[in-house]
Amino acid sequence: MKTIILTLLLFTTVISITAQTTPTIKKWGFGAEVFPNSTFEIIKNDGSVDPNQEQFWNETEVAKFCLSGQVYASYNLNKKSSLSIGLGYQNTGNQTKNQQLSFSNNIDSRGGFTYDSTTSSSFATHVKYKYNHHNIQIPVFYSYNISKRFYARGGVSTIFNFSNTITQVLIDFNGNKTPSTNKDMSTPQFRTLNFSGNLGFGYTYFQSSLFSLYAQANIETTTLQLKKGAHLNRRPVSIGIILGVRI
Repeated sequence: MKTIILTLLLFTTVISITAQTTPTIKKWGFGAEVFPNSTFEIIKNDGSVDPNQEQFWNETEVAKFCLSGQVYASYNLNKKSSLSIGLGYQNTGNQTKNQQLSFSNNIDSRGGFTYDSTTSSSFATHVKYKYNHHNIQIPVFYSYNISKRFYARGGVSTIFNFSNTITQVLIDFNGNKTPSTNKDMSTPQFRTLNFSGNLGFGYTYFQSSLFSLYAQANIETTTLQLKKGAHLNRRPVSIGIILGVRI
C-alpha cells in the first residue's frame, strides 16, 4: 500500500512539473491598435502634364499628420508565427505649405498687392490646403516572433474609400486660422477599391497573463494610385508608430 501511494505521488509530481514546463499555446487572441503617422504622396506624371507644373506640386505639397486604427482577431499557427484579420478606419492625405495670398489691384487688375498689417490685420494673408482621404480597411497580417519580445509583421490591407475632403485654412496677419472643410469634387473620381502593403518591426514592452502592450515601427503604401486615369496622380505613403494592446 505504501508503495502504491508513493508511486501515485511520484506520478502526480511528474505530471505537475510537465504541465508547468510545457505550457499550452493559446490559439486565439484579440487586439486593438492605433497608427499615428506622417503621410506624404508620391506624384506620378503620365507624360501629358507640363514638368514645371509637376515640379510646382512637388515643391508645394508636404506630409500631413494622419491617424488610423483597427480591431483584430489573431490565430497562433505555432509558437513563432500567427495570422490576423482586422477591421478599421484609415486616414491618408497630404497638405500644402502656407501660400501667400495676393489680391487684384483696383487700378491695374494685372498686378497684385498684399494688405498692410497695420490697417488690415483681419484679412487673410496666407492659405494652406489639407487633403483628406477617409477609408475602411480590412488588413490581413502575418507576424513572426524574432525573439520573446521582438517581432516582424507584414501583410496586405483591402481599402474601401468612402469620403474625400479638402480643408482650406485661412491665416491672417495675427496668425489666427480659419478652417473650412468641403467635399473634394475633383475629377477623375477617387478609386473606391484599393490595396496597401504593410511592413513593420515591433517590440512587446509589457506582458502579463491578461494582456500585452506593443509598439511597432511601420510603413504602408497603396498598390494602386488614388485615381484611375488622372494625368497627375498620387500614391500615399504612411510612416509611423503603431501602438497596440493584445489580449
